[in-house]
Amino acid sequence: MTIHALTDGIYPADQHTRKPESYLAIYDELFAGTRDQPLSLLELGVHSGHSLYLWHGYFPNAQITGLDMRPRPEDIPDSRVTYVQGRQEEPRAIADAVAYGPFDIIVDDASHVGRLTKASFELLFREHLKPGGYYILEDI
Repeated sequence: MTIHALTDGIYPADQHTRKPESYLAIYDELFAGTRDQPLSLLELGVHSGHSLYLWHGYFPNAQITGLDMRPRPEDIPDSRVTYVQGRQEEPRAIADAVAYGPFDIIVDDASHVGRLTKASFELLFREHLKPGGYYILEDI
């Protein structure tokens, strides 16, 4: 199953990912060979939780951590998904999230503001991304 197929069936009927098709094509290219591995993924900025459904369906053996400043979305999957409420540049929020790492994949889809993205990158990249892992900045 491709990541594209997930956008048409893995979500509850009223939810759809907001990730552009071009991103999904790149994710398929990067991750198709590792889909079934027991990975650990952190996404900064999950908004209403749509992307957590995407990752949950695409990586069936992954532990997924989502961080956002909003309260936990009501309808995100309970199995294999952890939610941390906080801002991406807050050391306390990052500390809460990295308790579930280290991570094979970190996706920053949070503020899209350079100084905030830089702050979380500095808190995460060296110490909480596994060697050979992916650190992805969306919409910067």
